[in-house]
Amino acid sequence: MAKKKQRAPSITEARVYRELKTAITGGRYRAGAVLVQEELCRIFKASRTPVRDALTHLQAEGLVVAIPNKGVVVRDFSPKDVHDIYEIRTLLESAAAQDAGGRIPKASLEAIIARASAIAAKKNFPFDQVKEVGTELHRMIVETAGNLIMQDLLNRMDTLIEVSRIPFRQAHERLKEINQEHIDIAKALLKGNGDAAAELMRKHFILTKEAHLKILLGGGARARVNER
Repeated sequence: MAKKKQRAPSITEARVYRELKTAITGGRYRAGAVLVQEELCRIFKASRTPVRDALTHLQAEGLVVAIPNKGVVVRDFSPKDVHDIYEIRTLLESAAAQDAGGRIPKASLEAIIARASAIAAKKNFPFDQVKEVGTELHRMIVETAGNLIMQDLLNRMDTLIEVSRIPFRQAHERLKEINQEHIDIAKALLKGNGDAAAELMRKHFILTKEAHLKILLGGGARARVNER
């Protein structure tokens, strides 16, 4: 039996999906918020069909969930969910950093260091700028490592990774530390020291996980990490 071709999303559906996803990952719709289709149609100036299809797509990615007698709501990630996201990234991206040592073009790493250093000089650590530089560095490392299965796994986790960043929008001190950690990782890679880069990457994710759980739990991260 021939496999049914997957329908390509309409232009409107793609727009609604993109804008709604950005609104969720940007913190406009917080965890537990009910997404009412009629309201979304008005906000995104679209009919019910593309809005419904966009919600279905986001549900498949794990960003929203359908709850009986309530509707579609923004997913609330438990402490265990958050812990698991960082554990997976720690394992995969530490290995990638080790493999990427000495293989990333010098100019690319120097550009990352320069951009992160410019952010540090401002001393206000805007979330979007720290995120942009970090995303570029992480992407560069994973692509250079050349493990296509790893790339596929991280691409599938992209939405979860975006959501994991939300709590740090106003966390100035942690953003400052994250920015410096990106500089340190890039400098280790610039020296061709994959082992050092891997260890710095591992610590980067451990510290970020602990900071995220502390925000999520109000200080009781270690004691309650296995809760769902």
